[in-house]
Amino acid sequence: MKNLALALALTLGLTSGLHSAEKTAAEKPAAKAAAHSGPEKSGMIPEQIEGVTPEELAKFKAAMRSAWTDEKTKAAREHLAELRKQAEYASADEKKKLRPDFESAMEELRVASRDAIAKADPSLSRETIEKIQDAIRERIKKRVAENAKISQNGAAPAKKKGLETDSK
Repeated sequence: MKNLALALALTLGLTSGLHSAEKTAAEKPAAKAAAHSGPEKSGMIPEQIEGVTPEELAKFKAAMRSAWTDEKTKAAREHLAELRKQAEYASADEKKKLRPDFESAMEELRVASRDAIAKADPSLSRETIEKIQDAIRERIKKRVAENAKISQNGAAPAKKKGLETDSK
């Protein structure tokens, strides 16, 4: 169940914003607003990662924006969105059966994103990209675990904005 929640959280977080590259010239105000959201603005990407220079992190963020227009990345996000729709009203048993599909789709998105980021900025090593992706994954896992704990206690889960308050 935690992995399903992780998949949903990651899907929601990664698909919010960052679609400004697809906007037309008539939608520039909306595109500008969208450019100020997304993983780097929502706090999903840590400001500091051990073994990653600030320059590499900045390159990663820029390459990640470019990666959102990649066809394989789009297809992987759409696949996750479809799974999310299937799971929305599913029973606990049905959700349990969807778990391998979510894990496979998450790995598909991770690989597609890694490849698109490497293509967008060849100066980033595979190890650096994976290190940043691991840090993002760990940050999301931590947030999902905190939200699950809060939900078990009957309180409302933290909003995405709360990611920014995580320690670095």
